[in-house]
Amino acid sequence: AHSVLDIQEKQAGVILAMIGGQASHFACYKKSVLIETRSIPIGADCITEAIEKNLNIDHLDAQRLKETFGSASPKLEFQDELIPVPNVNGRKKYPIKRSEFEAQMNSGLNIFFTEICREIKALQGRYSPITHVVFTGGGSQLEGFLDVVRESVSPTARIGIVQGISGPEALVHDPAYAGALGGLNFTGKLSEGEFAYSDHPGWMNRTIARARNWIF
Repeated sequence: AHSVLDIQEKQAGVILAMIGGQASHFACYKKSVLIETRSIPIGADCITEAIEKNLNIDHLDAQRLKETFGSASPKLEFQDELIPVPNVNGRKKYPIKRSEFEAQMNSGLNIFFTEICREIKALQGRYSPITHVVFTGGGSQLEGFLDVVRESVSPTARIGIVQGISGPEALVHDPAYAGALGGLNFTGKLSEGEFAYSDHPGWMNRTIARARNWIF
């Protein structure tokens, strides 16, 4: 929230959905106050796992296929496109049509979007009239993701990328790093007086600097 939401969104009311691999986290703001958070053990990995299981391939190979060819909605104009799929030992590849590949990942997509949308709609119903939703995290990078959630949960939904934090463009424009960069930036602004239990002066600043340097 510290890295991707602006002041106006928090004041007007917004739901932040951080979509990870194995879990998704939700934070609801109203009048600039964080009023509820919740998490579910569902993330974009359920799509990867569907590809892995249905095509009988390695998890990492399934992840690469999802990132390279995966889409949240069918690409009707490219149904005959051939997609190279590694065999079970990853040494050779065989082609399948995009239509078949999309059918194999469909079960994962259904679980993914059903659970994400259910949580957001529950928050929207509880804190009506909050309708604006900002998505971030690596799971929001799936091609066509924004089109699906705009149709299903909020026509004003957007993908949240890091704001007001300088760094390599490849990182600050990647939603997957929004949580890490926002956390580092927020923690780095806290007064060391709030961490008086440490016997080592400057430990927080050193930790933040090392973490930031490692990421960048």
